[in-house]
Amino acid sequence: MNYIRIDKFSKIPLYLQLKDSIKNAILTGVLKDKDKLPTEEFIGQVFNISRPVVRQAYQSLIDEGLITRHQGKGTFVNKKVHFSNIFFKKNFNEEVILKGFKPNSNILSIEIINREDIPAFSLELPPYPQYYVFRRVRKADDTPIAYEIFFLPTNLFKNVNQYIKNDMSITKVITEVYNFPNLLGECLISAIEVDESLSSILKTEPGTVAIKFDILHYNHNRVPIFFKLSYFPAERNSIDVEIKGEQDGIR
Repeated sequence: MNYIRIDKFSKIPLYLQLKDSIKNAILTGVLKDKDKLPTEEFIGQVFNISRPVVRQAYQSLIDEGLITRHQGKGTFVNKKVHFSNIFFKKNFNEEVILKGFKPNSNILSIEIINREDIPAFSLELPPYPQYYVFRRVRKADDTPIAYEIFFLPTNLFKNVNQYIKNDMSITKVITEVYNFPNLLGECLISAIEVDESLSSILKTEPGTVAIKFDILHYNHNRVPIFFKLSYFPAERNSIDVEIKGEQDGIR
């Protein structure tokens, strides 16, 4: 356990010192996926700290998804490619780094298509005749986390293909280069079966499930600006759903 550093003279709480020591060991690869961690009792004895302190550190790591506890077996490192609600997080790269992976994005293709050639979209399509289409895969290390298809009207985003590069924030280009900040959005979430074409992009088996997002962005006057399709393989992603009943004012 030479990866654990506890300084009882520090003002940093003991549980946080323990948590950060273990977290750093996981993120730097000292501790590998499925490595078994010492018991709470053993750590307490070695470092002369109470079990509640160790339990608090472990629970915080469990909450971050870095370790998992199996009843009757022990506590194990959980460094696998799986993200919760990453679609709703403000910074994709930060979330990937937090889990100990290297984020990267790859532009697969750029083209211009006519409105009538757009694939099935569950929301009402904006009334623009032509669109730039960017297809992008976002990864944690070399594992695909999401496949995104952006549809940007050519009349609103002239020459946008000159700005889009690998590992570049497309949202930043939209908001800063073309001055469309603070856009609102409408989103429809569904589960789909992965076909062979999508499986080759997401590196999953055909017939597995992906979480599909149909997203339309518009300004405060409800004028559509752009839309996109996003696909997240369910084996590597999960989303939390809150269902409210009549007692919450929703039927």
